[in-house]
Amino acid sequence: MGNSEIWELIAKHLSGESTTEEEVELASWINSSEVNRRIYEQVEQAWAESQRDSAPQRLARGKAMVFGRIRRDKHSWWKRTSVVSQVAAALLVVALSWYGYTKMQPQNQAVALRTVQNDGEPKELLLPDGSTVWLNSKSQIRYADNFSGKTREIFLKGEAFFDIKRDESKPFIVHAGSLATQVMGTSFNIRAYVEWSDIEVTVSSGKVSVSDSTGVIGELVSDQQLSYQKSTGRFTRQLVKSRNASLWKEGELIFDAETFEEVAQILERRYQVHIQFDNNKIKNRPVSARFSKDESLQQILYMVGLVTNTEAMFNDGTDIRIRGKN
Repeated sequence: MGNSEIWELIAKHLSGESTTEEEVELASWINSSEVNRRIYEQVEQAWAESQRDSAPQRLARGKAMVFGRIRRDKHSWWKRTSVVSQVAAALLVVALSWYGYTKMQPQNQAVALRTVQNDGEPKELLLPDGSTVWLNSKSQIRYADNFSGKTREIFLKGEAFFDIKRDESKPFIVHAGSLATQVMGTSFNIRAYVEWSDIEVTVSSGKVSVSDSTGVIGELVSDQQLSYQKSTGRFTRQLVKSRNASLWKEGELIFDAETFEEVAQILERRYQVHIQFDNNKIKNRPVSARFSKDESLQQILYMVGLVTNTEAMFNDGTDIRIRGKN
């Protein structure tokens, strides 16, 4: 991987807009040597000091500016006084130092990562450290085969429930979108589907620390939930029944004032169907309901139709259209 690719990955990570695959690439580079880890920590510190008091929206705008500075004449960066320009300059200084140092260093191989993709029913997995993960439908995790580094890190896309074996010497970190959730030993649920506007972290036991590119944004204990809006960086915390957030492991479905569109996305993943709506008004109607694993998709949509004044039209079993009733 070339130098310019590394700095682009770092910039996207710090601005909170990297994909799961890019996070995996960056983690592999960081964990491949102690030199790489130190370089990343220097850049992260420079960014944090400049951005900690900035609005989250500024981070997203800053990404494009950082990329522009990386690709243009490096000396022109110092002519600008914005915070992002200063961070870009910090990136350059560290990059030049790293380049000079690594010319004399042997090339390290990237850490091997295992990828587990679940497209069916909820799946239980045993991790190398003895921790347990339940992976929901249409979800994916990536992690090192043996957790040989100073931390145990996983990259999540979708939804998973974690029951972590305690190890105070080696923190467990889950990367989901622009959030990092760190624990020693506890159980918690993370919902971070790419197509959803929010990321939710719900704690069942113990304590977790949640961070974004600005630093720690909250610490949660049992029956607390953090909802993070990906587009703005805003977040809320609330008390919940944490068991409800993970009942999907047992095949149950619980909807708590979620939009019909969000409900449809959950049903699409579970039943491998495609659901479309006649209009946007129907999509935004709220749904609160609970269904057991024994209820069919037809039964669920019929009951949801009663509370949303809609009906579901099935075509060949996999193509469903939701229309409003008169």
